[in-house]
Parts: sequence; C-alpha cells; structure tokens
Amino acid sequence: MEMALLKAKQSAFLEETCSYYNSTTRNTNDKGYCKYYPAHDKTEGCAIGRKIADKDLCKKLDSISFNGIFRDEIFNKLPYNLKELGKNFLDYIQNLHDKPLNWDENGLSEEGIKIKTLIINKFELNK
Repeated sequence: MEMALLKAKQSAFLEETCSYYNSTTRNTNDKGYCKYYPAHDKTEGCAIGRKIADKDLCKKLDSISFNGIFRDEIFNKLPYNLKELGKNFLDYIQNLHDKPLNWDENGLSEEGIKIKTLIINKFELNK
C-alpha cells in the first residue's frame, strides 16, 4: 500500500477511535479488562474489536488474550483491513484504549491527548 494512503488510513482510525470513546464507553468487563467483544451495552467492543464484523472472532480473541495485548496469535487472525494498518500501530491504538487514565467523561483526558500526540508523531501522521 502506498505510504500516503497508509498514513491517511491510520490517521482516520486514530481520530475515529478518539472521538468514539469516553470513560463510560470504553469496553471493559467488571474486572476492568478490555474485551474485543462488547462487554456492555454502551459500546461495540474495544478499539480493535469494534472494527471486526465477525463477533465470533471477537469472542475467540477474548479467549486468547484477556488484557488486550497484541500478539502474533491475535494479529494474524484479524481481517485484512485491520492488519494493513500495521501491528505496531494497532498496538499503540489498543494501549490508548486500554488505559483508564487516557479517558474522562468527555473523551480523551490530558494524559490521553499526550498519548494521541505521541502516536501522531511516532507514525508521522501529521505530514
């Protein structure tokens, strides 16, 4: 994929993720673990899981990893439209979603804004 197109897709994914979540819509279960499959009725899943149409796959991924860590055994099962964004990028997105300190009732917290800026700079999404 052309680099400019990849960066545009990554940037759109980051922006959409940041605008979707707040502290009440993050997808965590009663123990605070993030889940690919929707854990409650205020969300469609974690940052990656909500982009997976096959909800059976989301359940399968939850059985592999209870804490949202991106490993090859998870990444390799993702649909192409997610894999094309890159494992490292998706790992950063998932970590942004997973940390409660990154979110408040309005969306990104001050800490979350710092992480978003780090992602933008790391993946050169502002160029």
